Amino acid sequence: HGACALPFSQEDKEMTTDALPNAGELDPQFGVDGVEQIEGPSDDFFRAHGLSLSDDGKLLIACSGVHSSGTYTYFLLGRRTQLGKPDVFGEKGFVSGRFTSDASLSSEGLKTLLVKNSRYLLLGKFTDGTRSFLPAFARFDATGKIDTRFGRKGRYVASSTLPAEYGSASDPNIDA
Repeated sequence: HGACALPFSQEDKEMTTDALPNAGELDPQFGVDGVEQIEGPSDDFFRAHGLSLSDDGKLLIACSGVHSSGTYTYFLLGRRTQLGKPDVFGEKGFVSGRFTSDASLSSEGLKTLLVKNSRYLLLGKFTDGTRSFLPAFARFDATGKIDTRFGRKGRYVASSTLPAEYGSASDPNIDA
């Protein structure tokens, strides 16, 4: 069962007329005393890899989950309100899937970008069975439904591997 805590200050969301904390202090209106524990949509282990802020102040969380069988990983995209609570988005504020239909291969969400027409582009990595990491993408509409007009039924896996970060082929990162 996975969870992560996200601390945010008042500057990370819309300002209210209530008393504001000093710069760098936790915002007591966010979560519980400025910290929100993020629970995944299921009992599967999950890990948050990237956090983005949408134009309307919602938190977008790129994640990966490990299926309870331990046989594969899948991507997750979470959306939280400005106060850190699950938003009306997928199941319990998350959508999930794989970059390909082959369940034995690994799909991880790493970062989310907001694109035109209120769509989210999830950037990730896909392990193709040879331990090579391939850049992978999935696009969602504002409700969390996969945008089937993008790539192959809403997903795309590039055919060339990700360059190794700092000479390490074991954990390349995407930084857009």
